[in-house]
Amino acid sequence: MPRKIKSKENGLITVTEIDKLFPFHFSINEELNVLEKGPSLSKMLRTKEKYSHFSQLFNLISPKTVLDPTIKELISICGKYVLIEIRGINGALLKGQFDYYPTSNTIRFWGSLTTADSNQLMRLGLTYADFPHYDAIFDTHQLKSLLTEVYETRLRAEEEQRDTISRDLHDGVGQMLAYLNIYFNILKEKSTIEISDIEKVQITLRKTIDEIRRISRNLAPPAIKQLGFKEAVMELINSYAIILKPVFHLKMYKSDDPIQFLYEHKIMIFRILQELSSNTFKYAKAKNVYINIEISRKEMKLCYKDDGIGFDPRTTRKGIGLKSMLSRVEFYGGMILISSEPNKGITVEVNLPFD
Repeated sequence: MPRKIKSKENGLITVTEIDKLFPFHFSINEELNVLEKGPSLSKMLRTKEKYSHFSQLFNLISPKTVLDPTIKELISICGKYVLIEIRGINGALLKGQFDYYPTSNTIRFWGSLTTADSNQLMRLGLTYADFPHYDAIFDTHQLKSLLTEVYETRLRAEEEQRDTISRDLHDGVGQMLAYLNIYFNILKEKSTIEISDIEKVQITLRKTIDEIRRISRNLAPPAIKQLGFKEAVMELINSYAIILKPVFHLKMYKSDDPIQFLYEHKIMIFRILQELSSNTFKYAKAKNVYINIEISRKEMKLCYKDDGIGFDPRTTRKGIGLKSMLSRVEFYGGMILISSEPNKGITVEVNLPFD
């Protein structure tokens, strides 16, 4: 979180610039009255009072102190990662940290909002512009460079996804439908249609439906919030059963998901599994894939291995998918280790700490 705040004019960032960078910021005094709120946070809070008490608006979830904390208790957790629930809005959490300013005896919260309910956000009048989340405030040049890089990477990823969908439709669904068209023309020439003829059509239709479902699942993950993360992952792996090789071996934790395992984390891990599986199908020529996911209150670990042809990391250029995986994990403070050798498969280890 911010240490030094810069601008080109006088070395200080203006209130307007703070609102743009951290629209969910707020500050509180020694009585824990909220002195000011960022514009996006103001949209969400169900109060028009200028001064409202912290405990009326928020619940401190992690680290948990007491139900109604004092300023001393909040000062003691300044500089640490915190989760705050917004009262009256289910699923809406603020994530960030507190900073203490002894001169004015006030505390400011810096961070962003996370939620699993996009429909809820729409009802609140929020957009993606309300969700910038940075681990530091950059100067104008750095911030512009960062946003440009993120935007360009997103465009390249979207273009690659369109190409993938196009190939899948052409090579998979398109070929199956072309086969059915030819087969129906053959059946029209037959004087008698046998049950075996109908069964052949049914088999191809089922394969076509399964392929369409696979493409749809790759476009948008299942409703993780409704299904649960473990169930969503198992459904993804089970969908690969229509393909003979590789065989997937999945080992997952049995405990409930800790509250620190946020919706964004789940989507990120799900997307990483999709990307790794897709690469195995395309390039690895593997017979087996081994996936192990472990979780605790402190961290989540993912290990993905295949026994395919592997590659030499020193000579293989990183694609958009790999760069996307790395940036996603690093964004949430995690680490990813990719190791491979020719003819020895690949091992990918992801560690995501919750603190």
